Amino acid sequence: MKERVLRRPLAGKALPRQWVRVIETCCLTVLGFLLSQATVFDSLAPFGIAFAASVPKGRVNIFVAAGVAMGTIVPGGAGQPLRYLAALATVLAIQWIFGPFKRMVRHPAYAPISAFIAMAATGAALLPVYGTGISSLLSVGAESLLCGGSAFFFAVSLRILWEGRRITTLSRQELCSVVVSAAAILVALSRLDIAGISVGRILAVLMVLLAAFYGRESCGSIAGVATGLIMSLSSADMSHLGGAYAVGGLMAGLFSPLNRLASALAFIVSNGIVAVRVGGSPAVYAGLFEVMIASVLFILFPADWGASLRKVLDPKVTAIPVTEGLRKSVVMRLQFASKSLGEISQSVDAASKKLRKMTTPNLDTTFSQATDRVCRNCGLSMFCWGPACYDTQNAVNDFTSILRKNGHIERSDIPAYFSKRCCHVDEFLREINASYRDYAVREAAERRVAEVRGAVVDQFEGMADMIGELADQLEEAQSFDQPCANRVAEVLSEFNLPPADVSCLLDRFERMTVTAVVTGYDMQSVSLRKLTQAVGEACDRVFEMPGVASVHGQTRLTFCQQAVYRLSIGCAQRSYQDGPLCGDSCESFFDGQGRAILMISDGMGSGGRAAVEGVMTTSLLGQLIKAGFGFDNSLGVVNSALMCKSRDEALSTLDVACFDLYTGHLQLMKAGAPLTLIRKNGKVLSCDTASLPVGILRDISFEHSEIRLREGDIILMVSDGAICSGTDWMEAELTAAGQFTAQQLAERIVEQARLRRLDGKDDDITALVGIVKKGV
Repeated sequence: MKERVLRRPLAGKALPRQWVRVIETCCLTVLGFLLSQATVFDSLAPFGIAFAASVPKGRVNIFVAAGVAMGTIVPGGAGQPLRYLAALATVLAIQWIFGPFKRMVRHPAYAPISAFIAMAATGAALLPVYGTGISSLLSVGAESLLCGGSAFFFAVSLRILWEGRRITTLSRQELCSVVVSAAAILVALSRLDIAGISVGRILAVLMVLLAAFYGRESCGSIAGVATGLIMSLSSADMSHLGGAYAVGGLMAGLFSPLNRLASALAFIVSNGIVAVRVGGSPAVYAGLFEVMIASVLFILFPADWGASLRKVLDPKVTAIPVTEGLRKSVVMRLQFASKSLGEISQSVDAASKKLRKMTTPNLDTTFSQATDRVCRNCGLSMFCWGPACYDTQNAVNDFTSILRKNGHIERSDIPAYFSKRCCHVDEFLREINASYRDYAVREAAERRVAEVRGAVVDQFEGMADMIGELADQLEEAQSFDQPCANRVAEVLSEFNLPPADVSCLLDRFERMTVTAVVTGYDMQSVSLRKLTQAVGEACDRVFEMPGVASVHGQTRLTFCQQAVYRLSIGCAQRSYQDGPLCGDSCESFFDGQGRAILMISDGMGSGGRAAVEGVMTTSLLGQLIKAGFGFDNSLGVVNSALMCKSRDEALSTLDVACFDLYTGHLQLMKAGAPLTLIRKNGKVLSCDTASLPVGILRDISFEHSEIRLREGDIILMVSDGAICSGTDWMEAELTAAGQFTAQQLAERIVEQARLRRLDGKDDDITALVGIVKKGV
């Protein structure tokens, strides 16, 4: 490796080698100190141990270990200093034993495994002291996994530093490692605050905004998820930051083509929505001030520095070579990250359940305390709670149902035998009513805390499932045809469509999917038919017409190999009382993976609010499906979005049909939606399953049905406004559909539904029709 030198900006003379090493050693020692001060779950400090494990023997590891030890001992850091010192000693012992085995030390898994072993071993040793319950085991396991994962990211970042590589040469994966490492450092800096305003969190928000503005929504989401996840783990008061930073990074990236102000406002509004949902608290208000301060710094960020960042975060390349080894490595890391997040979710859930049992108010205890305060100095106490204890206890027990119903007890509610005997009736009433008011307030607060805890658990579970799903999809991809991608890039250039990225993916069935991101796409000047034919000749295959999606001046073209079937789609709607807004929302598209997707969502009620909820449901689900996520995981995200949208109840039904153009397999998924009619081989079949709409409960899921279709079969999906007069007439319409096109049949269904309703009421009506035809 070439010797690296630091240069003075003006003199241009290289610093002596020994000074370079001194500066490097001091910086790494300080980082070790800071990272050992960074805590998660209020008292766990795995980052210092992870950093020490990522510095191999001979790389000033003794000085780094000294910095970690100092940070561990200094008050305000780890909750169990002796345990972390033991873990640090374990790491040093592992490095001393295996240091001579250079090949092993250079392996990417060496640092994560050594950090995991050190943390798990010391945690297991202390289990007999702190308890061997499930929550303790999960806590040790989650902390060990977090320590191992952090060591991986630190090792990647340090390797980049020691190789002296410029930031413009880093891959997205390496940039993610640098971002996660920086976020861990910012957790330590978050302890530095002025009047409750954290310096570390301000820098974290600034980093997310810069990534979103110069790297668009992809980099914004990555930075938001990484910083938000680590910041949310740092303290229970900061648990909402995981979702706030992730959503804020995505929205800031989406608005980045406008200007910096729009991007900053999008981030502020996203955090404001999350703050409203979480509720007012000093930590939440401080977080909003931090976001505003960081937004001002972001707007004032020098444009020259921004130009350099854009080259790094948003590179324009014509092709990305992908090898089988790289694919396997990415799959392995995604799976590891998914399992780590799943473990963290289970640990948080277990700890929350245990805390709930300990802190949930008890009504019996409340009554006991109230009666004790009244009867303590009463001369009849020995009689009332002695010989007459049975009658007294029955009277107190009867108060429970009255309090639950009315919220208070009046004198008339007290039994006659009790009021005649008790000489402190009025005082007894005041104490019982006051105690119940306190109980009700604490019970409501505990429910609110439980909701927030549940939202945090759902966020971790959702992220784990989505990352795992991406890993599964990437693992199913058999190979990438790079020579073919290069030929497609040449074809696009001939059509005056400069390619930013091209990939040719072969699945396990040897079906090819070509995805190209181009700039300057103009629907009027480019013939999609000719372009499809040229791409097919370049790949020696026959493709369907491409799916087209445009975002921020760039267009993604997805060419799928020609399928066995095609689906002709028609949609018709009628709004409530022919108003301007329809409470139903329908959408249909091809997902670029050989599947046609049909969706109908019916918002609660009718008019503007129902329209907003319906459109929000279909648009969010459509965006996630187009991004490659599965239906069930996407439903969880949509459900959380509706629940967090406002304090008022917001629900929507959701009816989804997914038709595989290669196999004819139809999958129907319903969440509170009415029946779907299928005409198969001339016979009409009904699919009606009981399910709940989205936006009500946390644990929501689709009810699935499956059927295989062939040429000539028809799919009819409707909203509930179309079935008020029964479904017999719709079955007759499908049977006699004849030569109707999909659009004509949809319009006929809507019109007949309007004419046949005779109860004097009205509702939104939507019909979505798909007719299976032979692939051309």
